[in-house]
Amino acid sequence: MKIPLLLMLVAVTAALSVLLGRDVADLGALFGQGDAVEYWRYIIFELRLPRVLMAILIGAMLASSGLLFQSTLHNPLASPFTLGSSAGAALGAYIAFLVFGPGSQWLFIGFAFGLALLVSLPIYLLAARRRVPPEAVLLAGVAITFGTSAVISGLTYVASEKTIFAYARWSLGDLSVIGYDNILILLVPTLLPVIYGWLARHRLDAMAGGEELALARGVNIAAVRSGALLVVTIGVGASVALCGPIAFIGLIVPHVARAIYGGGHSRLTIAAPLLGAILLMLCDFAGRNILTVDIPIGVMTAALGTPAFIALLVTRLGRARG
Repeated sequence: MKIPLLLMLVAVTAALSVLLGRDVADLGALFGQGDAVEYWRYIIFELRLPRVLMAILIGAMLASSGLLFQSTLHNPLASPFTLGSSAGAALGAYIAFLVFGPGSQWLFIGFAFGLALLVSLPIYLLAARRRVPPEAVLLAGVAITFGTSAVISGLTYVASEKTIFAYARWSLGDLSVIGYDNILILLVPTLLPVIYGWLARHRLDAMAGGEELALARGVNIAAVRSGALLVVTIGVGASVALCGPIAFIGLIVPHVARAIYGGGHSRLTIAAPLLGAILLMLCDFAGRNILTVDIPIGVMTAALGTPAFIALLVTRLGRARG
């Protein structure tokens, strides 16, 4: 599948997600015909379109983040979810909510970014070392995730019922948004991993051949890894703070992109975010329309990603033993 065709598929998926739902949009009303003009304009332009744009931004960011982690660490199981970035961001956002209440979104993003960086940095440094098997990095990430979950559980134990309920809803992931304020807030943070991946594509190709070859070609491996960690942490922190944790997109999509487009990062850094956007839009559309009530986006991605992650892990362990 060529990149222009993939771009067209993104556009078609977005259009169908906006126009279709439990009620199919009345196109005549959108152009000022009929009695339901204001109703359908509100549904399309204030509810569905912002939600689709949110899915595109976050899906592209998560897929690019997973690609950056996997490419810079040579670990097919690396992603913001498995390395603890998402868990750290969730803890930071929850602490901000407990301390400041439902106040400034920038406080949520700042705390989420800080805790995501604090949690993922030691895991990332461990992964960057030689002779450390990918399985050890994965287990360290799982341990960090369990640790942050324990802290969140402890904070929840002493929180009010209102706070507990709000956190439970938020932790399932939510792309619903009215208007475009949150999209404007997320625009730069979510695009950073996408842009960084494209700018570093040639260095990522050099690193794919091994650290010795990359060093021989003049690639500053530490700088590339540090940059990847920074932009991913910013993107994940902002996304988790405003929409909750959304798992598995960053883990699965880069493997799908490699299966279709090969290992060259000139294509991967474009294909992965586009595929991530498509997948998250499809998950959100299914969650909005399978039942009479919306299914949280985190539930949909977990239902898709859990079996895929198990299959990937079993395959990886089988190769390691073989």
